[in-house]
Amino acid sequence: MFGKSLGKEKNKTHKTALCIIPPKKLWQPIQAIRKKHDKQFYRWMPHINLLYPFKPKSSFSLVLDVLVHACSQIEPFYITLSEINYFKHGKQNFTLWLDMDNSDLLVRLQQSIWDLVPECNELNKYPSGYTPHLSIGQSKSGEKALRLLENLQATWQPIRFQVKELHLIWRKDPPNDRFRIGETVRLGK
Repeated sequence: MFGKSLGKEKNKTHKTALCIIPPKKLWQPIQAIRKKHDKQFYRWMPHINLLYPFKPKSSFSLVLDVLVHACSQIEPFYITLSEINYFKHGKQNFTLWLDMDNSDLLVRLQQSIWDLVPECNELNKYPSGYTPHLSIGQSKSGEKALRLLENLQATWQPIRFQVKELHLIWRKDPPNDRFRIGETVRLGK
């Protein structure tokens, strides 16, 4: 664990997240897929959630101090969004997502930050624990999900970028409920 924890306060919301956002100059191929297949295209930018739900926007200043200290001890690293994968959840719900190399580094990063905000643990409650991913679409059919996965993988070109910052993002209530960056925390010194 890095530094102090943010306590046991249970206050968290689905209107905020702590995530990694790829550089905007790399969004085009991701967004081309998401626009066709991701029902959350308009709400979320391309992202890899580390903690969601997260602390309310009103708590960002408190969270920021602790995160800045913790993240200063973590050196930037590279990941490659290398292939398409999917999760099955429920009887007929499938989420397609971009898998990545160096996911072990993301798991360790997420664990370090989760230790600071232990009540924000929803992404760790799955049987396999936290799985870093960038969602690109959904399907209500396993057959359609597999066919879509194969079609997308056939043309997917891996995207490599350096993870050098984390973002605290937030949204308002509908209809103006697009996530936006509230704070940015750099990795390393």
